[in-house]
Amino acid sequence: MKKIIASMILLLAVSAYPVDENQIREWERTTWRLNINLTSENVQGGAVQFAITEKDPRDSFRKDYKKLKDRSIQEKRYDADSEFSLKLVAWDVQFREINGDEVYLLVKGDVNGFSSNKPDMKYYLVTKATVIKGRPAVWFIPVKAKTGKEKSIVLNDSNVIYLDNLLK
Repeated sequence: MKKIIASMILLLAVSAYPVDENQIREWERTTWRLNINLTSENVQGGAVQFAITEKDPRDSFRKDYKKLKDRSIQEKRYDADSEFSLKLVAWDVQFREINGDEVYLLVKGDVNGFSSNKPDMKYYLVTKATVIKGRPAVWFIPVKAKTGKEKSIVLNDSNVIYLDNLLK
């Protein structure tokens, strides 16, 4: 009983702690921020994983896809189904360089806030591969980060990139 009372007192003390407006203004001044919204009507599963990266993954994707496809052909297991899977795997291989705690989940209809105090420069919002209208697809959106600024990004059906288009 004493533990429950002590827990309740601690909870009340923490919840009554005032928000320091100066800390909020300092955070806004020293970070760049993104509001990310997934609105695609056609994304399979209703969610995607994403990361903010400094590296453009498209060239590496093409190289990894070619290696996987060549190996699949060499091992005589290449067909239409493996072609589909190879695209998904080759794109997701690009996430190996990203720490797990830097990969986030974006659920359809929810706005995901992201903030960073990394230097101002060009970054890329990159999703893991998903399926849209039966085709392997991703979102790949360049982001020019500027300290003290906030941007909104919407992932929808008009700015999706189909992986087969990246291989042309």
